[in-house]
Amino acid sequence: MTKHPFREFECYREFPPDEMRRRVSDFCDLMQRRRTVREFSDRPVPLDIIRTALAAAGTAPSGANLQPWHFVVVSSADMKRRIRAAAEAEEKEFYEHRASAEWLAALEPLGTGVDKPFLETAPYLIAVFAQKFGEGRC
Repeated sequence: MTKHPFREFECYREFPPDEMRRRVSDFCDLMQRRRTVREFSDRPVPLDIIRTALAAAGTAPSGANLQPWHFVVVSSADMKRRIRAAAEAEEKEFYEHRASAEWLAALEPLGTGVDKPFLETAPYLIAVFAQKFGEGRC
């Protein structure tokens, strides 16, 4: 029988109340500094940092601990161009046909729109795929 790779984890560790307070306070501070990004840099990011971030993301809890997501790092200029074209077509459809007036009014002050040039200038795009069914399930 094959071992499930995510079932080899450290046992639960309870921290003393003072340590829990410090940890939750640090986490709360970190979350309060988080912002939705609407401007993107073309500054290179070392690929090992991307890989480590995705390794952490891949451990997020899921039903039956199956982690049914897969990440693909896209660096090809041609593929990023194709993704941009598809994303902009979808955004155009959304803005012109599916978004409610209320939703469009909420978006207006943010300056968001159909154009997504950052999809080509970003060093990497990360595509997330969900696997709902398939082999290799426990």
